Amino acid sequence: MNPSITNTRAGKRYTYEWYVVAICMLAYVFSFIDRQVLAPMIEPIKHDLHLTDA
Repeated sequence: MNPSITNTRAGKRYTYEWYVVAICMLAYVFSFIDRQVLAPMIEPIKHDLHLTDA
């Protein structure tokens, strides 16, 4: 096989792998931010809806 073709295929594969890693990391960051934003809002939401812990 031609070495330049092999290097091109390997480069495309690594590009795709890093793309998948970036998408997974972005999903994790959004998940973390969502948890951090919701936590301080629990008490106002409970008060507004007249909810208790019981």
